[in-house]
Amino acid sequence: ICGEMASDPLAVLLLLGMGFSTLSLNARSLSRVKWMIRQFDYSHAKSIAVDVLKMGDPIEISEYMSNLLESSGLGGLIRAGN
Repeated sequence: ICGEMASDPLAVLLLLGMGFSTLSLNARSLSRVKWMIRQFDYSHAKSIAVDVLKMGDPIEISEYMSNLLESSGLGGLIRAGN
C-alpha cells in the first residue's frame, strides 16, 4: 500500500489486519508507523479488521478506531499525527 493511508495510524492497523504486509510511506511518518505496528500483534489486528468490515458508516469506523487506540493507551499517537 502506497500513499497517505499508509501513514495514518488508524488505517495502518486495519491494513495489517486485512493482510497487507508492505507499506510505502514518507520518511517523516516511518517511526510513528513502525511503533504502531509493534503495539498490536497480527491476530489482534485481524480481529479489529473483521469488526470494522461489519460497519457501514465511516464515522462509526473512525470513532471505533479512535476509542480502540485510546483504550489501548495510544490515543496520543492520533493527536501527535494531527
